[in-house]
Amino acid sequence: WAKHLESSDPSTIFLAHGKARLNESYTGIATGARIQAVNAAERELAALDDDREGAVVSSWLNGRRKGVLANIVVGTIDQALFGGLQTRYVALRHLGLASKVVIVDEVHAADDYMRTYLVRILEWLAAFGTPVILLSATLPPSQRRELVAAYAKGRQRGVERTLESLGYPQITVQTDQTHVVAVPWDGDHRRLEARRLSLHDLAQTVIDAVEDGSVVVVVRNTVRAAQETYAALASALGARVTLVHSRFLASDRAAREQRLRDQLGPPRPDRERPFGLAVVGTQVLEQSLDIDADLMITDLAPMDLLLQRAGRLHRHRRGQGESDRPAGARRPRLLVLGVPDPDANASPTLDDGSEAVYGASRLLRATAVLAPHLAGREVQLPDDVPGLVEAAYDPDLPAPRGWEVPWQAAELDQARRREEQVFNAKTFLLGGPRSSKTLVDWLDRRVGDSENDEKAGGHAQVRDSEDGVEVIVVQQRNGATRLLPFGTAYPGADLGHVSLDEPPGELAMAAANSTLRLPGVLTRPWTIDRTIGELESLGRGFVGWQRSPLLAKQLILPLDDNLEATVAGWRLRYDRDLGLVTRREEGP
Repeated sequence: WAKHLESSDPSTIFLAHGKARLNESYTGIATGARIQAVNAAERELAALDDDREGAVVSSWLNGRRKGVLANIVVGTIDQALFGGLQTRYVALRHLGLASKVVIVDEVHAADDYMRTYLVRILEWLAAFGTPVILLSATLPPSQRRELVAAYAKGRQRGVERTLESLGYPQITVQTDQTHVVAVPWDGDHRRLEARRLSLHDLAQTVIDAVEDGSVVVVVRNTVRAAQETYAALASALGARVTLVHSRFLASDRAAREQRLRDQLGPPRPDRERPFGLAVVGTQVLEQSLDIDADLMITDLAPMDLLLQRAGRLHRHRRGQGESDRPAGARRPRLLVLGVPDPDANASPTLDDGSEAVYGASRLLRATAVLAPHLAGREVQLPDDVPGLVEAAYDPDLPAPRGWEVPWQAAELDQARRREEQVFNAKTFLLGGPRSSKTLVDWLDRRVGDSENDEKAGGHAQVRDSEDGVEVIVVQQRNGATRLLPFGTAYPGADLGHVSLDEPPGELAMAAANSTLRLPGVLTRPWTIDRTIGELESLGRGFVGWQRSPLLAKQLILPLDDNLEATVAGWRLRYDRDLGLVTRREEGP
Protein backbone atom coordinates (compact mmCIF):
# COMPACT_ATOMS: atom_id res chain seq x y z
CA TRP A 1 0.00 0.00 0.00
CA ALA A 2 2.77 2.42 0.94
CA LYS A 3 4.42 1.92 -2.46
CA HIS A 4 1.38 3.46 -4.16
CA LEU A 5 1.38 6.69 -2.13
CA GLU A 6 1.95 9.82 -4.18
CA SER A 7 5.19 10.87 -2.51
CA SER A 8 8.75 11.27 -3.68
CA ASP A 9 10.05 10.00 -0.34
CA PRO A 10 9.37 6.64 1.29
CA SER A 11 7.13 6.73 4.35
CA THR A 12 8.40 5.77 7.78
CA ILE A 13 6.53 2.85 9.30
CA PHE A 14 6.36 1.55 12.86
CA LEU A 15 4.89 -1.68 14.18
CA ALA A 16 3.58 -0.74 17.63
CA HIS A 17 3.73 -4.13 19.25
CA GLY A 18 5.85 -5.66 22.00
CA LYS A 19 6.93 -8.44 19.63
CA ALA A 20 7.73 -6.25 16.63
CA ARG A 21 11.30 -7.55 16.54
CA LEU A 22 9.95 -11.08 16.07
CA ASN A 23 7.88 -10.15 12.99
CA GLU A 24 9.84 -11.21 9.90
CA SER A 25 7.99 -8.88 7.53
CA TYR A 26 8.72 -5.89 9.75
CA THR A 27 12.33 -6.78 10.48
CA GLY A 28 12.81 -7.31 6.74
CA ILE A 29 11.80 -3.70 6.13
CA ALA A 30 14.08 -2.59 8.96
CA THR A 31 17.02 -4.53 7.52
CA GLY A 32 16.43 -3.01 4.10
CA ALA A 33 16.31 0.46 5.61
CA ARG A 34 19.66 -0.04 7.33
CA ILE A 35 21.26 -1.20 4.08
CA GLN A 36 19.92 1.82 2.22
CA ALA A 37 21.29 4.19 4.86
CA VAL A 38 24.99 3.25 4.54
CA ASN A 39 25.84 6.59 2.95
CA ALA A 40 24.20 9.50 1.16
CA ALA A 41 25.26 8.33 -2.30
CA GLU A 42 23.58 4.95 -1.85
CA ARG A 43 20.43 6.64 -0.57
CA GLU A 44 20.30 8.76 -3.73
CA LEU A 45 20.76 5.69 -5.92
CA ALA A 46 18.03 3.87 -4.01
CA ALA A 47 15.68 6.80 -4.55
CA LEU A 48 16.16 6.42 -8.32
CA ASP A 49 15.27 2.74 -8.22
CA ASP A 50 11.69 2.17 -9.38
CA ASP A 51 11.54 -0.95 -7.22
CA ARG A 52 12.54 0.76 -3.99
CA GLU A 53 10.57 0.11 -0.83
CA GLY A 54 7.53 2.32 -0.26
CA ALA A 55 8.14 2.29 3.51
CA VAL A 56 11.23 2.33 5.68
CA VAL A 57 11.87 1.82 9.37
CA SER A 58 13.67 4.77 10.91
CA SER A 59 16.12 3.83 13.67
CA TRP A 60 15.35 7.14 15.40
CA LEU A 61 11.61 6.40 15.41
CA ASN A 62 12.01 2.72 16.20
CA GLY A 63 11.21 3.00 19.90
CA ARG A 64 8.30 2.50 22.24
CA ARG A 65 7.62 6.20 22.76
CA LYS A 66 8.80 7.87 19.55
CA GLY A 67 7.47 5.19 17.23
CA VAL A 68 4.01 6.75 17.13
CA LEU A 69 5.58 9.74 15.31
CA ALA A 70 6.24 7.61 12.20
CA ASN A 71 4.14 8.32 9.10
CA ILE A 72 2.39 4.94 9.29
CA VAL A 73 1.77 3.16 12.60
CA VAL A 74 0.21 -0.30 12.83
CA GLY A 75 -0.78 -1.73 16.21
CA THR A 76 -3.61 -2.93 18.39
CA ILE A 77 -6.42 -0.68 19.60
CA ASP A 78 -4.36 -0.16 22.76
CA GLN A 79 -2.10 2.28 20.89
CA ALA A 80 -5.03 4.64 20.43
CA LEU A 81 -6.47 4.02 23.89
CA PHE A 82 -3.18 4.98 25.56
CA GLY A 83 -3.95 8.49 24.32
CA GLY A 84 -6.76 8.61 26.89
CA LEU A 85 -4.59 7.39 29.76
CA GLN A 86 -2.74 9.67 32.15
CA THR A 87 0.92 8.85 31.53
CA ARG A 88 4.14 10.81 31.34
CA TYR A 89 4.40 10.67 27.56
CA VAL A 90 0.76 11.15 26.60
CA ALA A 91 1.50 14.52 24.94
CA LEU A 92 4.00 12.78 22.64
CA ARG A 93 1.39 10.16 21.78
CA HIS A 94 -1.16 12.89 21.02
CA LEU A 95 1.39 14.57 18.75
CA GLY A 96 1.74 11.36 16.78
CA LEU A 97 -1.98 10.59 16.59
CA ALA A 98 -3.12 14.12 15.75
CA SER A 99 -1.25 14.16 12.44
CA LYS A 100 -2.80 10.94 11.13
CA VAL A 101 -6.01 9.34 9.96
CA VAL A 102 -6.82 6.99 12.85
CA ILE A 103 -8.51 3.71 11.86
CA VAL A 104 -9.86 1.31 14.50
CA ASP A 105 -11.10 -2.06 13.25
CA GLU A 106 -13.53 -4.39 15.07
CA VAL A 107 -14.47 -1.57 17.43
CA HIS A 108 -17.36 -3.60 18.86
CA ALA A 109 -14.79 -5.79 20.65
CA ALA A 110 -13.98 -3.01 23.16
CA ASP A 111 -15.62 -3.67 26.51
CA ASP A 112 -16.96 -0.98 28.84
CA TYR A 113 -13.52 -0.47 30.41
CA MET A 114 -11.76 0.00 27.07
CA ARG A 115 -14.59 2.07 25.64
CA THR A 116 -14.13 4.61 28.46
CA TYR A 117 -10.67 5.36 27.08
CA LEU A 118 -11.90 5.19 23.49
CA VAL A 119 -14.54 7.84 24.18
CA ARG A 120 -11.93 10.13 25.72
CA ILE A 121 -9.38 9.81 22.90
CA LEU A 122 -12.17 10.41 20.37
CA GLU A 123 -12.91 13.71 22.12
CA TRP A 124 -9.25 14.70 21.86
CA LEU A 125 -8.85 13.61 18.24
CA ALA A 126 -11.97 15.56 17.30
CA ALA A 127 -10.57 18.64 19.05
CA PHE A 128 -7.37 18.24 17.02
CA GLY A 129 -9.40 17.91 13.80
CA THR A 130 -8.04 14.39 13.28
CA PRO A 131 -10.12 12.15 10.98
CA VAL A 132 -11.16 8.89 12.65
CA ILE A 133 -12.64 5.79 11.01
CA LEU A 134 -14.28 3.17 13.24
CA LEU A 135 -15.12 -0.18 11.62
CA SER A 136 -17.54 -2.86 12.77
CA ALA A 137 -20.10 -5.17 11.23
CA THR A 138 -22.05 -5.63 14.47
CA LEU A 139 -21.80 -2.46 16.58
CA PRO A 140 -24.85 -2.04 18.86
CA PRO A 141 -26.76 1.22 18.22
CA SER A 142 -26.20 2.49 21.78
CA GLN A 143 -22.44 2.19 21.37
CA ARG A 144 -22.60 3.85 17.95
CA ARG A 145 -24.41 6.81 19.50
CA GLU A 146 -21.89 6.99 22.35
CA LEU A 147 -18.88 7.05 20.02
CA VAL A 148 -20.40 9.55 17.60
CA ALA A 149 -21.40 11.79 20.52
CA ALA A 150 -17.83 11.69 21.86
CA TYR A 151 -16.42 12.92 18.55
CA ALA A 152 -19.14 15.58 18.30
CA LYS A 153 -18.29 16.75 21.82
CA GLY A 154 -14.65 17.15 20.87
CA ARG A 155 -15.68 19.30 17.91
CA GLN A 156 -17.99 21.25 20.22
CA ARG A 157 -20.97 20.10 18.22
CA GLY A 158 -24.07 18.18 19.13
CA VAL A 159 -25.44 15.02 17.58
CA GLU A 160 -28.28 16.72 15.77
CA ARG A 161 -30.59 13.85 15.09
CA THR A 162 -31.39 10.30 16.03
CA LEU A 163 -28.99 7.80 14.53
CA GLU A 164 -31.60 5.63 12.90
CA SER A 165 -30.72 2.40 11.17
CA LEU A 166 -30.93 2.55 7.37
CA GLY A 167 -30.13 -1.10 6.79
CA TYR A 168 -26.86 -2.88 6.29
CA PRO A 169 -24.22 -1.78 5.58
CA GLN A 170 -24.35 1.89 6.52
CA ILE A 171 -21.93 4.71 7.29
CA THR A 172 -22.42 7.23 10.08
CA VAL A 173 -20.51 10.48 9.53
CA GLN A 174 -19.94 13.15 12.17
CA THR A 175 -18.55 16.49 11.01
CA ASP A 176 -20.30 19.73 11.92
CA GLN A 177 -23.48 17.71 11.44
CA THR A 178 -24.41 14.05 11.73
CA HIS A 179 -25.21 12.04 8.61
CA VAL A 180 -26.27 8.41 8.20
CA VAL A 181 -25.70 7.00 4.73
CA ALA A 182 -26.92 3.65 3.42
CA VAL A 183 -24.37 1.81 1.28
CA PRO A 184 -25.39 -0.63 -1.47
CA TRP A 185 -24.45 -4.23 -0.62
CA ASP A 186 -22.45 -5.82 -3.42
CA GLY A 187 -21.97 -9.22 -1.79
CA ASP A 188 -24.14 -12.31 -1.73
CA HIS A 189 -27.42 -12.41 0.19
CA ARG A 190 -27.55 -15.62 2.22
CA ARG A 191 -30.26 -17.48 4.08
CA LEU A 192 -28.83 -18.89 7.29
CA GLU A 193 -30.39 -21.83 9.09
CA ALA A 194 -29.88 -21.64 12.88
CA ARG A 195 -30.67 -24.53 15.22
CA ARG A 196 -29.99 -25.70 18.77
CA LEU A 197 -27.50 -28.50 19.32
CA SER A 198 -27.05 -30.45 22.54
CA LEU A 199 -23.57 -31.05 23.88
CA HIS A 200 -24.38 -34.77 23.83
CA ASP A 201 -24.79 -34.67 20.04
CA LEU A 202 -21.80 -32.43 19.32
CA ALA A 203 -19.15 -35.04 18.56
CA GLN A 204 -21.31 -37.20 16.29
CA THR A 205 -22.61 -34.16 14.39
CA VAL A 206 -19.06 -33.04 13.66
CA ILE A 207 -17.87 -36.52 12.71
CA ASP A 208 -20.79 -37.07 10.31
CA ALA A 209 -20.20 -33.70 8.61
CA VAL A 210 -16.46 -34.29 8.23
CA GLU A 211 -17.06 -37.76 6.80
CA ASP A 212 -19.34 -36.07 4.26
CA GLY A 213 -16.46 -33.81 3.22
CA SER A 214 -17.51 -30.64 5.06
CA VAL A 215 -15.26 -28.13 6.77
CA VAL A 216 -16.69 -27.68 10.28
CA VAL A 217 -15.66 -24.86 12.62
CA VAL A 218 -16.45 -25.35 16.32
CA VAL A 219 -16.10 -22.26 18.55
CA ARG A 220 -16.09 -22.84 22.32
CA ASN A 221 -16.06 -19.98 24.80
CA THR A 222 -13.25 -21.32 27.00
CA VAL A 223 -9.91 -22.97 26.31
CA ARG A 224 -10.79 -25.92 28.53
CA ALA A 225 -14.00 -26.60 26.58
CA ALA A 226 -12.11 -26.37 23.29
CA GLN A 227 -9.48 -28.83 24.53
CA GLU A 228 -12.14 -31.28 25.70
CA THR A 229 -13.98 -31.04 22.38
CA TYR A 230 -10.78 -31.63 20.42
CA ALA A 231 -9.91 -34.65 22.55
CA ALA A 232 -13.38 -36.13 21.99
CA LEU A 233 -13.03 -35.76 18.21
CA ALA A 234 -9.39 -36.72 17.76
CA SER A 235 -9.89 -40.45 18.37
CA ALA A 236 -12.37 -40.63 15.49
CA LEU A 237 -10.98 -38.03 13.08
CA GLY A 238 -7.23 -38.20 13.67
CA ALA A 239 -5.42 -35.65 11.51
CA ARG A 240 -8.75 -34.32 10.20
CA VAL A 241 -9.27 -32.22 13.33
CA THR A 242 -7.11 -29.32 14.48
CA LEU A 243 -7.15 -27.06 17.53
CA VAL A 244 -6.29 -23.37 17.88
CA HIS A 245 -6.47 -21.16 20.97
CA SER A 246 -4.40 -18.67 22.95
CA ARG A 247 -2.50 -21.20 25.08
CA PHE A 248 -0.22 -22.56 22.42
CA LEU A 249 3.30 -21.20 22.12
CA ALA A 250 3.30 -18.04 20.01
CA SER A 251 5.28 -19.79 17.26
CA ASP A 252 3.02 -22.85 17.38
CA ARG A 253 -0.18 -20.80 17.29
CA ALA A 254 1.11 -18.68 14.39
CA ALA A 255 1.92 -21.83 12.41
CA ARG A 256 -1.50 -23.32 13.12
CA GLU A 257 -3.29 -20.14 12.08
CA GLN A 258 -1.23 -19.87 8.90
CA ARG A 259 -2.12 -23.46 7.95
CA LEU A 260 -5.80 -22.59 8.37
CA ARG A 261 -5.42 -19.52 6.15
CA ASP A 262 -3.69 -21.63 3.53
CA GLN A 263 -6.31 -24.39 3.66
CA LEU A 264 -9.52 -22.41 4.21
CA GLY A 265 -8.81 -18.93 2.87
CA PRO A 266 -10.16 -17.39 -0.36
CA PRO A 267 -10.21 -19.74 -3.37
CA ARG A 268 -7.03 -19.72 -5.46
CA PRO A 269 -5.90 -21.88 -8.37
CA ASP A 270 -2.96 -23.19 -6.33
CA ARG A 271 -5.02 -23.86 -3.19
CA GLU A 272 -6.78 -27.19 -2.66
CA ARG A 273 -9.45 -27.17 0.03
CA PRO A 274 -9.38 -30.24 2.29
CA PHE A 275 -12.11 -32.86 1.95
CA GLY A 276 -13.44 -33.02 5.48
CA LEU A 277 -11.83 -31.04 8.30
CA ALA A 278 -12.88 -30.00 11.81
CA VAL A 279 -11.40 -26.82 13.29
CA VAL A 280 -11.92 -26.45 17.03
CA GLY A 281 -11.03 -23.19 18.73
CA THR A 282 -11.99 -20.28 20.92
CA GLN A 283 -12.66 -16.60 20.18
CA VAL A 284 -9.47 -16.44 18.08
CA LEU A 285 -11.64 -17.89 15.27
CA GLU A 286 -14.22 -15.14 15.68
CA GLN A 287 -12.61 -12.27 13.82
CA SER A 288 -8.87 -12.67 13.40
CA LEU A 289 -8.81 -15.34 10.68
CA ASP A 290 -10.12 -15.14 7.12
CA ILE A 291 -11.36 -18.72 6.92
CA ASP A 292 -14.42 -20.26 5.31
CA ALA A 293 -16.60 -22.98 6.89
CA ASP A 294 -19.38 -25.18 5.54
CA LEU A 295 -20.88 -25.69 9.01
CA MET A 296 -20.45 -23.56 12.15
CA ILE A 297 -21.06 -24.91 15.65
CA THR A 298 -20.72 -22.39 18.47
CA ASP A 299 -21.35 -21.96 22.15
CA LEU A 300 -24.06 -19.45 22.97
CA ALA A 301 -22.54 -15.95 22.94
CA PRO A 302 -23.77 -12.33 22.82
CA MET A 303 -25.73 -11.64 19.64
CA ASP A 304 -23.11 -9.45 17.97
CA LEU A 305 -20.45 -12.11 18.53
CA LEU A 306 -22.70 -14.90 17.26
CA LEU A 307 -23.09 -12.93 14.05
CA GLN A 308 -19.33 -12.43 13.86
CA ARG A 309 -18.89 -16.19 14.12
CA ALA A 310 -21.60 -16.79 11.54
CA GLY A 311 -19.58 -14.55 9.24
CA ARG A 312 -17.14 -17.47 8.80
CA LEU A 313 -19.94 -19.50 7.20
CA HIS A 314 -19.77 -19.59 3.39
CA ARG A 315 -17.44 -16.58 3.63
CA HIS A 316 -16.15 -17.17 0.10
CA ARG A 317 -18.11 -18.40 -2.90
CA ARG A 318 -17.26 -22.00 -3.80
CA GLY A 319 -18.52 -22.53 -7.34
CA GLN A 320 -21.81 -21.53 -8.94
CA GLY A 321 -24.52 -21.95 -6.32
CA GLU A 322 -21.86 -23.25 -3.89
CA SER A 323 -21.59 -26.35 -6.07
CA ASP A 324 -18.00 -27.01 -4.96
CA ARG A 325 -19.19 -27.67 -1.42
CA PRO A 326 -20.52 -31.08 -0.29
CA ALA A 327 -24.15 -31.60 -1.30
CA GLY A 328 -25.37 -31.33 2.29
CA ALA A 329 -23.45 -28.12 2.97
CA ARG A 330 -24.58 -25.81 0.18
CA ARG A 331 -26.73 -23.78 2.56
CA PRO A 332 -25.01 -22.21 5.58
CA ARG A 333 -25.97 -23.74 8.94
CA LEU A 334 -25.29 -22.39 12.42
CA LEU A 335 -25.73 -24.81 15.32
CA VAL A 336 -25.72 -23.23 18.79
CA LEU A 337 -24.73 -25.09 21.96
CA GLY A 338 -25.99 -24.37 25.45
CA VAL A 339 -29.16 -22.47 24.52
CA PRO A 340 -31.88 -22.53 27.20
CA ASP A 341 -35.42 -22.96 25.87
CA PRO A 342 -37.59 -19.84 26.43
CA ASP A 343 -40.73 -21.94 25.90
CA ALA A 344 -39.93 -24.42 28.66
CA ASN A 345 -41.37 -22.16 31.41
CA ALA A 346 -38.38 -23.09 33.56
CA SER A 347 -35.53 -21.04 34.96
CA PRO A 348 -32.79 -20.83 32.29
CA THR A 349 -29.56 -22.77 32.82
CA LEU A 350 -26.39 -21.38 31.26
CA ASP A 351 -22.97 -22.94 30.82
CA ASP A 352 -20.75 -21.84 33.73
CA GLY A 353 -17.76 -21.08 31.52
CA SER A 354 -19.77 -19.02 29.05
CA GLU A 355 -21.46 -17.09 31.85
CA ALA A 356 -18.07 -16.33 33.44
CA VAL A 357 -16.80 -14.91 30.15
CA TYR A 358 -19.83 -12.87 29.01
CA GLY A 359 -22.21 -12.55 31.94
CA ALA A 360 -25.73 -13.96 32.06
CA SER A 361 -27.51 -10.87 30.74
CA ARG A 362 -25.96 -10.84 27.27
CA LEU A 363 -26.47 -14.59 26.89
CA LEU A 364 -30.13 -14.49 27.95
CA ARG A 365 -30.77 -11.55 25.64
CA ALA A 366 -29.20 -13.41 22.71
CA THR A 367 -31.39 -16.42 23.50
CA ALA A 368 -34.58 -14.34 23.57
CA VAL A 369 -33.84 -12.60 20.27
CA LEU A 370 -32.61 -15.73 18.52
CA ALA A 371 -35.53 -17.91 19.67
CA PRO A 372 -37.76 -17.45 16.56
CA HIS A 373 -34.84 -18.31 14.30
CA LEU A 374 -33.90 -21.39 16.32
CA ALA A 375 -37.54 -22.47 15.94
CA GLY A 376 -37.37 -22.38 12.13
CA ARG A 377 -37.28 -18.80 10.83
CA GLU A 378 -34.27 -18.26 8.60
CA VAL A 379 -31.76 -15.48 9.25
CA GLN A 380 -31.35 -13.28 6.19
CA LEU A 381 -27.74 -12.13 5.87
CA PRO A 382 -26.79 -9.34 5.88
CA ASP A 383 -30.29 -7.79 6.03
CA ASP A 384 -31.17 -9.08 9.52
CA VAL A 385 -27.85 -8.12 11.15
CA PRO A 386 -28.72 -4.60 12.40
CA GLY A 387 -32.16 -5.63 13.64
CA LEU A 388 -30.84 -8.61 15.60
CA VAL A 389 -28.07 -6.59 17.23
CA GLU A 390 -30.40 -3.68 18.03
CA ALA A 391 -33.00 -5.99 19.56
CA ALA A 392 -30.44 -7.81 21.72
CA TYR A 393 -29.18 -4.53 23.21
CA ASP A 394 -32.58 -2.84 23.53
CA PRO A 395 -32.95 -1.80 27.19
CA ASP A 396 -36.70 -2.47 26.93
CA LEU A 397 -36.33 -6.04 25.65
CA PRO A 398 -38.87 -8.08 27.67
CA ALA A 399 -37.95 -11.28 29.48
CA PRO A 400 -39.48 -14.51 28.17
CA ARG A 401 -42.37 -15.73 30.32
CA GLY A 402 -41.08 -17.50 33.42
CA TRP A 403 -37.63 -15.91 33.17
CA GLU A 404 -38.51 -12.62 34.87
CA VAL A 405 -36.62 -13.26 38.13
CA PRO A 406 -33.32 -14.59 36.69
CA TRP A 407 -33.54 -12.00 33.90
CA GLN A 408 -33.79 -9.14 36.39
CA ALA A 409 -30.94 -10.56 38.45
CA ALA A 410 -28.78 -10.84 35.33
CA GLU A 411 -29.59 -7.26 34.33
CA LEU A 412 -28.61 -5.95 37.76
CA ASP A 413 -25.37 -7.94 37.68
CA GLN A 414 -24.54 -6.60 34.21
CA ALA A 415 -25.19 -3.03 35.36
CA ARG A 416 -22.94 -3.61 38.37
CA ARG A 417 -20.17 -4.98 36.14
CA ARG A 418 -20.48 -2.02 33.80
CA GLU A 419 -20.34 0.51 36.63
CA GLU A 420 -17.34 -1.25 38.13
CA GLN A 421 -15.44 -1.27 34.83
CA VAL A 422 -16.15 2.39 34.13
CA PHE A 423 -15.22 3.37 37.70
CA ASN A 424 -11.92 1.47 37.49
CA ALA A 425 -11.12 2.99 34.09
CA LYS A 426 -11.67 6.52 35.37
CA THR A 427 -8.88 6.12 37.95
CA PHE A 428 -6.27 7.10 35.36
CA LEU A 429 -8.49 8.59 32.67
CA LEU A 430 -7.04 11.69 31.03
CA GLY A 431 -9.18 14.81 31.33
CA GLY A 432 -11.09 16.01 28.30
CA PRO A 433 -10.00 18.78 25.88
CA ARG A 434 -9.96 22.22 27.44
CA SER A 435 -9.64 25.71 26.08
CA SER A 436 -6.39 26.31 28.00
CA LYS A 437 -3.48 27.16 25.71
CA THR A 438 -0.81 25.58 27.96
CA LEU A 439 -0.12 22.12 29.35
CA VAL A 440 -0.01 23.37 32.95
CA ASP A 441 -1.91 20.92 35.20
CA TRP A 442 -2.80 18.84 32.14
CA LEU A 443 -2.32 15.71 34.23
CA ASP A 444 -4.24 15.76 37.50
CA ARG A 445 -1.78 13.49 39.26
CA ARG A 446 1.73 12.21 38.74
CA VAL A 447 1.59 8.87 36.99
CA GLY A 448 4.12 6.71 35.26
CA ASP A 449 4.64 5.10 31.91
CA SER A 450 1.64 2.88 31.22
CA GLU A 451 3.83 0.10 29.87
CA ASN A 452 6.35 0.01 32.70
CA ASP A 453 5.39 1.68 35.96
CA GLU A 454 3.26 0.24 38.74
CA LYS A 455 0.21 1.76 40.33
CA ALA A 456 -1.67 0.70 43.41
CA GLY A 457 -3.56 -2.44 42.57
CA GLY A 458 -1.77 -3.04 39.26
CA HIS A 459 -0.67 -1.24 36.12
CA ALA A 460 -2.18 1.90 34.67
CA GLN A 461 -3.61 0.06 31.68
CA VAL A 462 -6.30 0.26 29.03
CA ARG A 463 -7.55 -3.32 29.35
CA ASP A 464 -9.41 -4.71 32.35
CA SER A 465 -7.92 -8.16 31.97
CA GLU A 466 -6.62 -10.79 34.36
CA ASP A 467 -5.08 -12.87 31.57
CA GLY A 468 -1.95 -10.80 31.28
CA VAL A 469 1.11 -12.75 32.48
CA GLU A 470 3.29 -13.91 29.61
CA VAL A 471 6.02 -16.51 30.09
CA ILE A 472 8.76 -18.05 27.95
CA VAL A 473 8.35 -21.84 28.06
CA VAL A 474 11.43 -24.09 27.95
CA GLN A 475 12.29 -27.62 29.03
CA GLN A 476 15.00 -28.57 31.52
CA ARG A 477 16.16 -32.13 30.94
CA ASN A 478 19.33 -33.96 31.99
CA GLY A 479 20.85 -30.74 33.27
CA ALA A 480 20.31 -28.90 29.98
CA THR A 481 17.85 -26.16 29.07
CA ARG A 482 16.19 -26.72 25.71
CA LEU A 483 13.44 -25.43 23.49
CA LEU A 484 10.36 -27.63 23.59
CA PRO A 485 10.60 -30.71 21.37
CA PHE A 486 7.77 -29.43 19.13
CA GLY A 487 6.04 -26.19 18.19
CA THR A 488 9.26 -24.17 17.79
CA ALA A 489 11.62 -23.27 14.94
CA TYR A 490 14.36 -25.45 16.46
CA PRO A 491 12.65 -28.33 18.30
CA GLY A 492 14.62 -29.52 21.31
CA ALA A 493 17.58 -27.22 20.62
CA ASP A 494 20.07 -26.83 23.49
CA LEU A 495 20.03 -23.22 24.74
CA GLY A 496 23.47 -23.46 26.35
CA HIS A 497 24.53 -22.33 29.81
CA VAL A 498 21.63 -20.07 30.71
CA SER A 499 23.32 -19.02 33.94
CA LEU A 500 26.26 -17.57 32.00
CA ASP A 501 25.41 -16.94 28.36
CA GLU A 502 22.61 -15.67 26.19
CA PRO A 503 21.54 -17.98 23.36
CA PRO A 504 22.96 -17.21 19.89
CA GLY A 505 20.81 -15.00 17.66
CA GLU A 506 18.49 -17.51 15.98
CA LEU A 507 17.98 -19.54 19.15
CA ALA A 508 17.28 -16.34 21.12
CA MET A 509 14.64 -15.47 18.52
CA ALA A 510 13.13 -18.95 18.79
CA ALA A 511 13.07 -18.73 22.60
CA ALA A 512 11.43 -15.30 22.45
CA ASN A 513 8.74 -16.85 20.23
CA SER A 514 8.17 -19.67 22.73
CA THR A 515 5.77 -17.58 24.79
CA LEU A 516 2.22 -17.98 25.98
CA ARG A 517 -0.09 -16.19 28.40
CA LEU A 518 -1.04 -17.98 31.58
CA PRO A 519 -4.74 -18.68 32.26
CA GLY A 520 -6.82 -16.43 34.46
CA VAL A 521 -6.78 -18.87 37.40
CA LEU A 522 -3.11 -17.93 37.87
CA THR A 523 -3.46 -14.18 37.40
CA ARG A 524 -6.46 -13.17 39.50
CA PRO A 525 -5.86 -10.49 42.15
CA TRP A 526 -5.64 -13.01 45.00
CA THR A 527 -3.24 -15.27 43.06
CA ILE A 528 -1.04 -13.11 40.86
CA ASP A 529 1.56 -12.16 43.50
CA ARG A 530 2.15 -15.82 44.32
CA THR A 531 2.29 -16.72 40.63
CA ILE A 532 4.86 -14.06 39.76
CA GLY A 533 6.92 -14.83 42.87
CA GLU A 534 7.15 -18.52 41.99
CA LEU A 535 7.96 -17.78 38.33
CA GLU A 536 10.73 -15.39 39.37
CA SER A 537 12.12 -18.13 41.59
CA LEU A 538 11.97 -20.69 38.76
CA GLY A 539 13.80 -18.28 36.43
CA ARG A 540 16.44 -17.14 38.90
CA GLY A 541 19.15 -19.21 37.22
CA PHE A 542 18.69 -17.59 33.79
CA VAL A 543 21.23 -14.83 34.50
CA GLY A 544 22.86 -15.02 31.08
CA TRP A 545 19.56 -14.23 29.38
CA GLN A 546 19.58 -10.75 30.87
CA ARG A 547 22.21 -9.83 28.27
CA SER A 548 19.80 -10.54 25.43
CA PRO A 549 17.52 -7.67 24.34
CA LEU A 550 14.93 -10.29 23.32
CA LEU A 551 14.95 -12.25 26.58
CA ALA A 552 15.90 -9.83 29.35
CA LYS A 553 13.33 -9.23 32.11
CA GLN A 554 11.08 -12.02 30.84
CA LEU A 555 9.38 -14.53 33.13
CA ILE A 556 10.48 -18.12 32.48
CA LEU A 557 8.43 -21.30 32.88
CA PRO A 558 10.85 -24.27 32.89
CA LEU A 559 9.11 -27.61 32.38
CA ASP A 560 10.48 -30.98 33.51
CA ASP A 561 11.12 -34.18 31.55
CA ASN A 562 7.37 -34.71 31.22
CA LEU A 563 6.78 -31.09 30.10
CA GLU A 564 5.13 -30.29 33.43
CA ALA A 565 5.55 -27.71 36.20
CA THR A 566 3.67 -26.58 39.29
CA VAL A 567 2.87 -22.89 39.81
CA ALA A 568 0.69 -21.39 42.56
CA GLY A 569 -0.98 -24.70 43.32
CA TRP A 570 -1.76 -25.54 39.69
CA ARG A 571 -0.18 -28.33 37.67
CA LEU A 572 0.71 -27.13 34.17
CA ARG A 573 1.46 -29.47 31.28
CA TYR A 574 2.29 -28.56 27.70
CA ASP A 575 0.81 -30.99 25.21
CA ARG A 576 1.71 -31.21 21.53
CA ASP A 577 -1.94 -31.31 20.46
CA LEU A 578 -3.77 -29.52 23.30
CA GLY A 579 -1.38 -26.71 24.23
CA LEU A 580 -1.13 -25.71 27.90
CA VAL A 581 -3.33 -27.91 30.09
CA THR A 582 -4.03 -26.94 33.71
CA ARG A 583 -5.37 -28.82 36.71
CA ARG A 584 -5.47 -27.95 40.38
CA GLU A 585 -2.95 -29.78 42.54
CA GLU A 586 -4.49 -32.08 45.10
CA GLY A 587 -4.19 -30.92 48.70
CA PRO A 588 -2.01 -32.65 51.28
